[in-house]
Amino acid sequence: MSTADTAFAPRPQPDGRAHPSRRLRDAVEPLATLGYHAPDALDLLATVGLEHPASYVWPRASSLGEPSAAVVVSAFGVWQPEAVTAAYESGRAAVGLAEVRRVRLRGATDAVRAVLGDPEEVDGLEDTVVALERAVAGTSTVARPLFAGLTGHPEPPDLLGRLWHVTNEVRERRGDAHLAALAGAGVDGVGANLLNELWHGFDQFSFTATRFWTQAQMDAGLERLRHRGLVDGEELTDDGRSLREALEAFTDAAEEVVTDRLDDVDRHVERLGRWSRQIIDRGWYPDEGNKRYAG
Repeated sequence: MSTADTAFAPRPQPDGRAHPSRRLRDAVEPLATLGYHAPDALDLLATVGLEHPASYVWPRASSLGEPSAAVVVSAFGVWQPEAVTAAYESGRAAVGLAEVRRVRLRGATDAVRAVLGDPEEVDGLEDTVVALERAVAGTSTVARPLFAGLTGHPEPPDLLGRLWHVTNEVRERRGDAHLAALAGAGVDGVGANLLNELWHGFDQFSFTATRFWTQAQMDAGLERLRHRGLVDGEELTDDGRSLREALEAFTDAAEEVVTDRLDDVDRHVERLGRWSRQIIDRGWYPDEGNKRYAG
């Protein structure tokens, strides 16, 4: 096992093994986000006027249609609101809904093809794609706006596009569930990132800052966690650790409906993880552990 594989190993549960829905989410993450990292996909987005961060915010938000910026901020949850608003509005001004969806699908599909090659030569591809599609089909969209939006998209015309689309559904479904858990626990966006850092032992503010929070906002968020008794100094208290573990357990349980409908979770997670490793080895996904621990 490589150093990167060790870094990506999901946080184990008391029985020593991560929950199936966490393992599935971690396995699909590089595939689902390929359109945000692959150079050719980003170049394609740039041809329609989208540069970072609009090249991330508007394509992802396009699953919702064209709501107000406040709705996008709500759905993105842990991202700094003013930054999301500015990226969303500039993105919409550059390119329309139908075109950004078309370019997003094309860029992501082409990137999957560049990594995996001829779909007929990818062992188990159709088996895993069909299994995932069946697993998510008809599951509840309540309190899952980004997942709900994706379910309304037409099925991509080829198998590699379907792989990208269904892994995106799996990812957004879990992300939506995690935001519901955070809201129920009274944890705001900046606090969610800070708890995550402390739980996993990341350098302070290293992950939270990537979501565009300012230093003043991060400092204030950390102080609110201290006031709640969740953080003491720069470490989680017992209550803070218990809360973060409860958030994880809630999210895992919410996504059991998907993994319970898979015929063999281990088989599909192994394949998805292998394909994701090809993406990482190509340099098209950040070779660091914290990306897979986001939600």
